[in-house]
Formats: sequence, structure tokens, C-alpha cells
Amino acid sequence: MNISVESVRRQTPSAKLAQGGGPTVLISLDAIRKEAGPRWEKLRDTIYARLEALLRSRLSTTDFFLPIDDVSYLVSLPKSSAEDAQVCCLRIAYELHSSLLGPCSIQQLQIARAFSVGDDYLEITPIVSHQLINLAERAQILDLLVSNDGEPSSPLPLMLRNGAPPDDVARCQFVPIWDVRKQVIWAYRCQQFASIPMLTFDSPSAQARAAIRLALGSLRRVALCLDEHLARGERFILYLPVSYETLTAPIARMEFASACRQLPCDLRPYLVLEIVEMPVGVPHSRLVDLVGSFQSFGRGVAAQVPLHCPQLSIYEGTGLMGLGFSLAPSAISLPALEIERLCAVGKRLGINTFLDNISTADALQGAIRAGVHWLSGPAVSSPVPEPKPMSRLRKETVLQNAAAPSRASGQGW
Repeated sequence: MNISVESVRRQTPSAKLAQGGGPTVLISLDAIRKEAGPRWEKLRDTIYARLEALLRSRLSTTDFFLPIDDVSYLVSLPKSSAEDAQVCCLRIAYELHSSLLGPCSIQQLQIARAFSVGDDYLEITPIVSHQLINLAERAQILDLLVSNDGEPSSPLPLMLRNGAPPDDVARCQFVPIWDVRKQVIWAYRCQQFASIPMLTFDSPSAQARAAIRLALGSLRRVALCLDEHLARGERFILYLPVSYETLTAPIARMEFASACRQLPCDLRPYLVLEIVEMPVGVPHSRLVDLVGSFQSFGRGVAAQVPLHCPQLSIYEGTGLMGLGFSLAPSAISLPALEIERLCAVGKRLGINTFLDNISTADALQGAIRAGVHWLSGPAVSSPVPEPKPMSRLRKETVLQNAAAPSRASGQGW
């Protein structure tokens, strides 16, 4: 049976199986039959046996399945959610196809929702491509799929390919981050200075596409930078700011996570993902999921939180490696109470604290006195076009540069 793009009703005695509660999914073998061509008749029994073996090994004791025609299997998972059931069946369909015919595309994996609309009738609703992409991400097979032309289907098939088009690599500068306790510049924050314009009259979907292009371009720039410098034996940490909205929008998150998976393992210890533009009131469970999803792609995850966040305690137990604020460009002095709360929470949770965009000597001195761990901004050092290896920067030098803004150019160290 070929799953079409419209819901269809199908008469079959097996429709009764979909009346027991819980989701029911249809797995189609039509793509395999078409690729097998004349060999289908000889291979059919072997294909059925392999699929049924996969189903028995993957399903729980409360689940069941049966064939309803030559190319369709009905699978019922009474104790699963609808999405979990679809993820499970998609993974099974992928394992079957790849074991029989090798690499496959998302279009060759055909599953559908099945609902009983009577004792002998099923309503079959296909799961279309954009939904399949989300399910493939959850099933951890997205990076294993190929496009119709045989290339990997992920958005950055080769993260460090030579001759990358200029539009693929964001134009960035790097803001030095100063470790107050160790008195060294050991990290840089990737900062875009020619960002993709976000026009107010753009639709939300257009803005979302622009945001993910920006995030992917920055990731590529950071990867290229680390690869070049590590090849020369130069070591430092790069912070990659990505907006909370980009990391939580389903399609954008899927694309960004897929690109992160392609980062070479030797680059990951030098990359920190920094969640920025964090709204007030993010649920603790959402933070735990977000940090857990991305921390394996690098050294860890830090969060730049709203300056007047009412409850910093919600960040406890989330797995963050750092927590901090970015000051407004016009800020002359520090919001002392907020900084005190930040440092107290950092000490209680055992994580590092940071302040970005420090622009005056008074703010710099206040941050040092308060005990903030990492500082960055014009009062520390101006952005540089390329990061440098870890280097010593004494407190006295930082304070002198802050007192003489014309000297705070990043060249004094």
C-alpha cells in the first residue's frame, strides 16, 4: 500500500486492533517493494521475517503487530504516547530499509497514523516530510539519512569543508573573556558584527529562518577558527552565543543539533554553547532538557539570564557550567543587588559567574569586588579579529586600561 498525502479509509478486519486504546501506527514497505523491483517476490518472505524480528526485539510485551496486506504492517503500542510510538516505528522502518538496501532518504521511510472508525475500517493519515524530520531527530537517525541526490541530509554535511561559501560563514569578531582569579585571557565570545537583518515587517517564520542561518553560520565560523588555531598548537575556549528561541523552536533546534553532531571530537573540549536572550520564567524542566541536549557537543553550556530575573534558584540542578548577565551598553555602574544575588547563587551551586559588556572602570572594579569570575567588555578589552592563545593579563593592567579607555584595545597583552 502506498501511503498518500491524504487520509484514506481502508476496510480490514484488523481495524479492531486499533480500538484497544493507545496509538496505532502503520509501517509501509512500499518503498522497499519499488526498489526491489522484480526481486520482490523472491525477497518478500525474507523481508517479512526481518521486519517481524525487529518488531519483536524493539516492542514491549504490551505491544503487538500484524500484517494487513502485502506491504503494510499495523503496530499497536497501547502504553506509549503517540509521538513515542511514531519514533519507535520510524526507527524500525529505517533499520529494516538500511539493512536490506543500504542508505535511504527520509522520503523512503513511510509510516502513518491509523485510527479505528468502525469494526472493519481504519482511517490512515500519512506522516509527511516535515513531521518525519522531527521524528527522525528524536530517533537519532537524521544524520544517517541521505537526500535524494545521495548526499547526507543534515544542513552542514561537512562542517569544515574547504572553500565554504562566504554566506555560510558568519562575519564575526571575538570578545576576550578575562578570568579574574587566574588573571588570564583564556576564552573568547564569538560576536557577529554583520548579522542577518531582522526586519520588523518580516513574518515570524522568516525571522526564525534568519535566526537559524545566523546560528549555523556562527557555528561554522567557530569550527573553522578552532580547527585552524588548534592545528598551530594554539589553545583557547570559544563561547558561541545562540538565542533561547532558536534552541527551542523545533525545526531550528533540530537543524542546529544536527550541525553540532558533525563537530569533530577534538574541537568539542574548546567550545561552550552560551544560551542568550533567555526570557523570564523558563520552566526548570525545559532548562534541564535544553542543557542535557546540547552539553555533549562541547565543553558545556552557559546561560546569559535576564538582569532582573526574580528567581535565580531555578537554574539549580540544570547542568549549566556558567551563569551571568550582559549589561546594557549605556550602563555606567553595576546593579549591585543583582550582582550580589548572582554571585551568591553561583557560590551555592558551585558554578562560575560572568558579566559581559562592562564598559566603565567603576563597573569593572565593582564586579571584581563582588567576586564575579569571568569579565568581558570594553573596560576589559575590545574585540579582536582572531583569538590568541591563552595569555596572562594582570589585574593592574586591566584597571589601568579601564582608566584610560583609548588604551583598552586588546593590544596591551
